[in-house]
Amino acid sequence: MNCRQFIESLKTAGLKAEIIRAQALEKYERAAVDEAMKAVFPDFHVASEPAPASAPAAAPAPVASPAPVVDAAREIAELCTLAGMPEKATPLILEKKTVAEVRVYLAAEKAKANPPVHTPAQVSEDEVDKARELYTGALCLRSGIAADKVDKAQDIIKSGARNIAMVDIARNLLEIRGVNCRHLSRDMIIKRALGMTTGDFTSILANTANKWLAKGYVEAQTTFQRWTGVGTLVDFKSTDIAQMSGFTTLEEVPEGHPAPQLSISDAKETAKLLTYAGLFVLSRQAIYNDDLGAFTGAMRGMSVAAKRKLNKLSYGVLTSNSLTGDTMADGYALIDTTYHRNYLAAAAISETSIAAMKGLLQRQYDAKSNLLNIQGKYFLVNTYKEYLALKYLSTLTQVIAVTAATVDTLYRGMFEVISDAELDTAAASSVNYYLVADPNLIDTVTVFYLNGNQTPELIQEDSRAAEPDGVTYKVRLDAAVKAVDYRGIAYGVGA
Repeated sequence: MNCRQFIESLKTAGLKAEIIRAQALEKYERAAVDEAMKAVFPDFHVASEPAPASAPAAAPAPVASPAPVVDAAREIAELCTLAGMPEKATPLILEKKTVAEVRVYLAAEKAKANPPVHTPAQVSEDEVDKARELYTGALCLRSGIAADKVDKAQDIIKSGARNIAMVDIARNLLEIRGVNCRHLSRDMIIKRALGMTTGDFTSILANTANKWLAKGYVEAQTTFQRWTGVGTLVDFKSTDIAQMSGFTTLEEVPEGHPAPQLSISDAKETAKLLTYAGLFVLSRQAIYNDDLGAFTGAMRGMSVAAKRKLNKLSYGVLTSNSLTGDTMADGYALIDTTYHRNYLAAAAISETSIAAMKGLLQRQYDAKSNLLNIQGKYFLVNTYKEYLALKYLSTLTQVIAVTAATVDTLYRGMFEVISDAELDTAAASSVNYYLVADPNLIDTVTVFYLNGNQTPELIQEDSRAAEPDGVTYKVRLDAAVKAVDYRGIAYGVGA
C-alpha cells in the first residue's frame, strides 16, 4: 500500500486530516505525504514548519504493511460511533490504544453514564396465579379435600405437586419471584416466604384454610339450620324486625259503595349482631415439620365451633325463654300460658299431646284477632326421648320390623322429628318438646348474619409479639339469634 492509499483508507475510517497526516509521517517521507495529502485533501494546508536540520541520510523505511494499523483505526472509529461517542475515536487512535483496550474503555464510560438499576426480576402475574392455584389444590388434595374438577386433580398429579411439602412450596414461590434459594436454609426460606410483601405463600395457606372452613361448616353436626329462619342485618346497630302483620277482616261491600280501607297492625322485635371469634397460630415449627394435618384440622375445628355456637344459641332461645326467660317486645316470654297460649302442661309424648300441640299452633291469632291456622313442621325433642317421638311420628320407611317399637297413629310422618343434645337435661326422664312451624311460612327463631354471610370469615392477623414466627389467623362470625314471633312455636312439658 503506497502513501496515498494509506491516507485514503484513514479518511474512509473518518479520521481528521491532521491525524491522518501525523499517522502517515510515521510511515512515509514528508514529501510523499504532503503530495498525497494535497491530492486527497485539496483544501488542507500544512502550517509552516521549520526546515529540518541536516542529517545523515535516512535509513530506508522498513518494509511493513500498514494494513493492520488502518484496520484497527477503522474498527476503533466504528466502536466509538456505535457506543454513541464518536468524538472519542481520534484521541484513542493517537494514544495508540488497541481495539481490546478501547472496548474496555467504552464499556467503562457507558457504565459511568448509565449506572445499572437493580430491579427485581419481572414475573408474569399469570405465572404467579397459576402457581397459587396449583399449590392450593395440591395442599387440599393432600389434606383430604377433592379438587373442584377431575381435570384439575389430574393436572396436580401430573405436575408432581400432590405431595409437596409446605417449605418446598415456599421455596418455589420465592424462586418464581427471582429469589435465589440455593444457599438458604429451610428456616430462612420459611422466614422469607412469610415476609413476602406479595403474600404468595400466605395466600396459598389462606386459600387452603378457607376450603377447610367451608368443609367444616357444612359437615358440623348441628340441627338448628333445619328449623330456624335466616335473616340479614347490614350493621351492628340494634335493628327493628317486623312481626307478622295483622289486617282487619275483609268486609262485604254493597253495590255502588267504595271498599273500606283496611288497617294494619305492626309489631316488632329488636335484633343486634354480635361477633364471635377465635385465634389460631400456624407456627414456624409446624411449617418446618410440614404439619399440614394440624393446620387443616384446626381450621375445620374452628369452623365447627362457630356453627355449634349458633346451634347452642338457637336452642338457648327456646330454653331460656320458656316461661321465666327473657321477655319479647310485648312484655311476655316466648313461651307463655295466658297471652301467647303456646304452652302445654305436663303431658308425655302421645297421640293426645301431639294433637294438643298441633292445636296450639292452629289456634294462634294475629294482632287483629284473625285465626291463623298455623301448621307445625318440626317436632323438637331431646336425645333421651327421641325414640318415643319416633314411635308416633316416624314415616313408614323408618319403622323397624319390631311391632312393639312402633305405634299406629294418625300423625305418622306428619312432623319431622329433630333430636338435639342442646335440649338435654340431667334427668333422663325429661321429655320437654317443641312443635315448630316452617320458618319459610312464619318467622320463628331467626339467625341473622352480617350482610347474609353465613360462613365464618378467615382473617390473617398481623404478627404478634408472642408469636413472631408464624402466621396468626382469626376465625370470625357476626351473627344474632332472635325469637321474632311466638306464633310458630308450641312447647310441651313432658311428664
